[in-house]
Amino acid sequence: MLLTFRRSALKYLLPIALWAILFSPDSQACSRTIQVGVSPITQSLIVSKDQVQGGIYIDALREVSRKTGCKFDFIEAPFVRTLHMFSVSHEVDLIPIAIQRTQLEQAGDFIPIVKSRIALISYGGALNDPIKAMERGELKINIVRGAPYASTAYIELIQRLRQQGALEEVAEPNIIARKLQAGRIHAAIMPPTTFYQAMLENQLDPKQVHITLLTQIPLVQAGAYLSKTRLTPTDYALLHKALSSQFQSPAFWQQYKKTYPGWILKGLEPAVLPR
Repeated sequence: MLLTFRRSALKYLLPIALWAILFSPDSQACSRTIQVGVSPITQSLIVSKDQVQGGIYIDALREVSRKTGCKFDFIEAPFVRTLHMFSVSHEVDLIPIAIQRTQLEQAGDFIPIVKSRIALISYGGALNDPIKAMERGELKINIVRGAPYASTAYIELIQRLRQQGALEEVAEPNIIARKLQAGRIHAAIMPPTTFYQAMLENQLDPKQVHITLLTQIPLVQAGAYLSKTRLTPTDYALLHKALSSQFQSPAFWQQYKKTYPGWILKGLEPAVLPR
């Protein structure tokens, strides 16, 4: 069974090599190749400038391919572009991992995988009572622009920080990591797993990263989105069952725990108790 990886056909994207891996069975169970949108957003889904490299989500889809005989074609693009390809232009059938967001609900169904706590993340010397310092407006804080954390508690916190002049929104986590490293900001607000990938890419010292969970903000759900507009009913039913079984299994959660160090796993738990 063939799994193919390619970049989105955008003029500004660099050419990407096709990476093929053979699986059995020889026959394809789905009626056509399933288009999967992938982006380098976490350490659990790794994408380089040249190819999709792997991670536990790619490994899980390989296993789904082996069990079902379905073929996946992986299209690598920036995350915002991937969301557009799923919900607007309808170019992809599946997003393996994304934070639950209303903009995707009309195009696809959500398969919950993990729940994550939002955290206040600082770097360098430990802050003295960072929560109180944040509430007093003493910290320069960054968030990722457009992050879909829709809880009332999160929205109210961001509004207060904005009114205090303590908040700046940036395009992506790598910018935050570099600003923390340079001492240009005191902290960031995001899930620790999201920050971890940026920490690795920018070679921050993990011993100098400080995580303070914002327990007043409800857990954020992340999972897969499966198209309900592009797939035939038979393909949809087959994939929904196979993906749910794979992503919500005890083995997958164990792989999650092996991917991240314990301090990053703070506040992270399965969205559905492993069966």
